[in-house]
Amino acid sequence: NANEVDQKYPNNTFVYAYEYLEEHPLGRAEWIKFFACFFDKEAEADSIFDSIRSHYEGLKALTSEVVSRPKVLINMPFKEQWYMPGGLSYSAHLIHDAGGYYPWDTLQQTNSIPMDWELVYQKAYDSDFWINTGTYSSYKEAREAIPHADLFEAFKNRKAFNNNARMNGKGGNDYWESGLFYVDDLLADLIVIFHPEILPNKTLNYYKPLADE
Repeated sequence: NANEVDQKYPNNTFVYAYEYLEEHPLGRAEWIKFFACFFDKEAEADSIFDSIRSHYEGLKALTSEVVSRPKVLINMPFKEQWYMPGGLSYSAHLIHDAGGYYPWDTLQQTNSIPMDWELVYQKAYDSDFWINTGTYSSYKEAREAIPHADLFEAFKNRKAFNNNARMNGKGGNDYWESGLFYVDDLLADLIVIFHPEILPNKTLNYYKPLADE
């Protein structure tokens, strides 16, 4: 905690960042302005963020009048509990802005809520897409860990995607690095998944479909 850090490094100055608490993707990206202050790069940070914001808002506008919003399931269960992001969360905002429908969008909170498998199934068994599938890169891997995954239509219809397209040799996932800053690119990926007709020439960057084997 903060007190332990101060005691361990009494002669250093620390600054605590809480960008992970931001509800909106652009709120997280805007923290570049905070870090820029330590390098006298404020003007450059403003310019970079303005570009990301403009691109994000332009992409969001493309989905604002979609006729059909596909239902989207997110994450994987852990020990029979499914941690579902609240309707005000970063993930929920991305799904909505990409033209998707998140079944728990009415939960007025940002944190994730543990839910039983049966409750998730009841509300999302007919999901059109399943994203952020944990450590699994193939349907075979996911099925071995979760034998009943085929009960979800998105899984059965091969409409599952994971956010692990950019991994390094040590298992680091760039989704949790540059992806949390270039939120416009994350949004573009989700639009390609949910509404490929809107961005027909765009390829996925941070996401990839689950492999069959």
